[in-house]
Amino acid sequence: MTARASHVNPCRYGPRAAASQVTRCKRCWLLEADCLCDKIHSVKTRTRVRIILHSLEARRSTNTGRIAHLLLENSSVDFHGRQDAPITNSFALTPGYLPLLLYPDGAHEVHTVAEKSELPIELIVPDGNWNQAARIGRRINALKDVEHVRLPAMQPIHVLRRGGPERLGTCEAIFRTIGLLEGQDIETELLEQLELFARSMLGERGRRTGREPSKRRSLPTTD
Repeated sequence: MTARASHVNPCRYGPRAAASQVTRCKRCWLLEADCLCDKIHSVKTRTRVRIILHSLEARRSTNTGRIAHLLLENSSVDFHGRQDAPITNSFALTPGYLPLLLYPDGAHEVHTVAEKSELPIELIVPDGNWNQAARIGRRINALKDVEHVRLPAMQPIHVLRRGGPERLGTCEAIFRTIGLLEGQDIETELLEQLELFARSMLGERGRRTGREPSKRRSLPTTD
């Protein structure tokens, strides 16, 4: 069984704590004054989430893949791009699950593929910039035959990183996918917790730049 990476903290490979000279919580990786550990909880899902985090992305305080792992009980993090511990050959799929790789080049939307299988989904999510994420899917041997799937077009609730306005962050993309697979209630529970992180992250950015934090879009609702 793969150990949960909150026990093997993904932040031990970053972010750039030494360079920034700030003190962060070792669990939620927010500034200690903004720590959310007493306000968040992990959520059980039928879907198993495997985040493959590029080692350079792990060094960024704005990375959201680590938030998804922190909030999802049935999840794990593997690190790609570390020369001392390559996973090109060692990464293995979980028996008893239908593996699907979430990436925008997918030919089909994730829920249309999942509904055709009786197996629970193992959602594999490359986490890095666009080039890093594309290479993850190509270079890890176990993923070469895994079907790529995508989300339907949707606007992000928060834009926590630079990029096009249609680009969902890793954490939000995972939570919106789980919503499609397991229902609106669990999606809302997860997105409400992401909202807490977003406020803290945007607030920290505002304090650094002297700008007011940007306003979020409304959480998705059913008609």
